[in-house]
Amino acid sequence: MQEPVLIEGLANLLMPMSNVDLGGIGARKRGAVGPAVVATGNWVGGRFELTGRHIRFRMNAMNRRFQKDTGMIEIPLDDITGIDRGRMLWFFATADITTPTGRYRFRLPPGKTDRFLTQLRLLCTL
Repeated sequence: MQEPVLIEGLANLLMPMSNVDLGGIGARKRGAVGPAVVATGNWVGGRFELTGRHIRFRMNAMNRRFQKDTGMIEIPLDDITGIDRGRMLWFFATADITTPTGRYRFRLPPGKTDRFLTQLRLLCTL
C-alpha cells in the first residue's frame, strides 16, 4: 500500500557542486551557465512530497540533463536530527533538514515553506 502524501509540489534542492555535469548543453552555453551555478549554488528543480514516513525529491527532466546523479532522493523522517528555517541570499526562505548523512536545503514556493516545516515538526520526534 502506498503512503498517503501530506504535502507535495514544486521545489528546488541544493545539490553538491560535484554533482554538476554541464555536458548536457552546448559549449557556448556552458560558459554562461557555469559562473551562475558557482555564484548561487547547484539548486536543482523538481517535485517533492512529504508522507508520514519520508521526504522524497525527484528532479525534473531539464535538470537531469545537468546532474551526474539523477536518482530520487528519499529522506526517512526517522533519520532527521534537525529542522530549521534558513535563507538563500536574503529573501528566499529555505527548509533546512539535517540527518546523520548530511544536510538538505529545500526552496519551496512562497507560503509553502512554513507549512512544510510545521508539518515536518509534527511528524518528527526530535
